[in-house]
Amino acid sequence: SLLKLSNWIQSHLRPNPYGLAATTANPRLTERLVSQTEGGSGKGRLTSNRSQAPEKFRVAFFTAVSRLTVVQGEEALCGATVNVCRCRNSYLYLLAPLKHGWIDKCRQVIILLGAVEGVLCVSKCVQCTIIAVCGVTAVSA
Repeated sequence: SLLKLSNWIQSHLRPNPYGLAATTANPRLTERLVSQTEGGSGKGRLTSNRSQAPEKFRVAFFTAVSRLTVVQGEEALCGATVNVCRCRNSYLYLLAPLKHGWIDKCRQVIILLGAVEGVLCVSKCVQCTIIAVCGVTAVSA
């Protein structure tokens, strides 16, 4: 019956090993971004499962990037879903074809994205310039 089916589904479901929770929980997948210039105070964090996940499950998170110029190419991001969150006073050049993109809570950032296959969602950004070719763009204040 329905109760048995529900119990069976709950007992056989497992978390996605390539999803957000698994990727952010693994400290080996996090790369610290620091300023390479003398006296630079830039910082940030890139978390990506590109070394483990199949191409269709690749995810990259750029979080808290501040006062940096970040350039990522095709070898790192091709076909990935990219999340850019809480970045400020930075330049992000993500030059690869992407599956989807989320840009959230950024301030005074210039972001250049490669072609976005799916949806590009932009929310709660202030004084940002976003350059992208995409099929659908969703913008919210």
